[in-house]
Amino acid sequence: MPTDVFSQFDYAALGHLHAAQRAGDTARYAGSPLKYSVDEAHQKKSMTLVTLGDTVETTCIPVTPLHDVKRIEGTFAALLENGQAAPNEDYVEILLTDDEPVFRPADRLRPYYPNVLGVRSAWFLKQHAGTQAEADLHSRSRAELFRGFLKEVCGEEAQPEDEALLAEILKELEGDAT
Repeated sequence: MPTDVFSQFDYAALGHLHAAQRAGDTARYAGSPLKYSVDEAHQKKSMTLVTLGDTVETTCIPVTPLHDVKRIEGTFAALLENGQAAPNEDYVEILLTDDEPVFRPADRLRPYYPNVLGVRSAWFLKQHAGTQAEADLHSRSRAELFRGFLKEVCGEEAQPEDEALLAEILKELEGDAT
């Protein structure tokens, strides 16, 4: 709707957009006081103090959360070294820039980045970006993905006991999801 709809009001407080912003001359989206997604990593969060009188005054009061939301990237070795030197309790999404696969990076980084939201691999993305392999990943079963992972990342063929363990774990997880 056009913002002039609010022109007859001194101030209209609008909701739901996560980024604080003006909407015309008399309306404003307050934004969310906290980051709810890694996509909001670079947003500055605030609360809006509105003073109504002969004029309308708005003041943005910055909000600094206990733990920020960030995207960080680097080689596994550099991130591990940085984390060991200065553990980081922010909520982080990590992009590994290594030129080869890294075995269990989230498990190995979590002691230093306890609030890891996810780990992505530039190597993996580069290997599969824009290829039929990328499309195939979405159509493959979990067992096929598991076998492919063991072969490509660990250099091993899946053994019957590996597949039996995977089936048991998936059954347990799917039971918890219902």
